[in-house]
Amino acid sequence: MVAKINRGVSLYGAITYNQQKVNDTTARIIAGNRMITDVAGNPERVMQQTLWAFENYLLANKNTEKPILHISLNPSVDDRLSDAQFAELAKEYMQKMGYGDQPTLYMYTRI
Repeated sequence: MVAKINRGVSLYGAITYNQQKVNDTTARIIAGNRMITDVAGNPERVMQQTLWAFENYLLANKNTEKPILHISLNPSVDDRLSDAQFAELAKEYMQKMGYGDQPTLYMYTRI
């Protein structure tokens, strides 16, 4: 598996980028962590709810130059993972990276 890690300054930009993939049906939300509600069940409110979920974390890190973390996990094309298996793998990865207690959206994107 290959992990691509990007840092940024705009939570809104990261959410918009991923939400556009959902809107275009090239991606879907498969899980969430520490979100205000079940974002997978409320796709029309993902943007607003995600911004709210991260608000306290961003306030606490307002002096950080690039506080937004966007990680793309890319398993081998030979791996056949269900959404649940991939979400569990991503959750374990985030936990081991030290981000397991922060709000997170887990998405599956088709290549």
